[in-house]
Amino acid sequence: MLSEGEPGVTDAISVLGGYRAGDGARWGWRTTFARPSVDELVISHYNVPPAGDEYLGVEAHYERVA
Repeated sequence: MLSEGEPGVTDAISVLGGYRAGDGARWGWRTTFARPSVDELVISHYNVPPAGDEYLGVEAHYERVA
């Protein structure tokens, strides 16, 4: 899925893609990348229904251990 976002000046990145559901309605899929600290990365994926109220689908927390 192709995702697009706007360039920003913060460490947070947010991009949005889209797909069509079985009934033809267009849904969105937002992916965010955040660095809470220099040793952490959080990637969150949100499903965005046509009504617009997005909800968390998947979230992964990565932490440097060495």
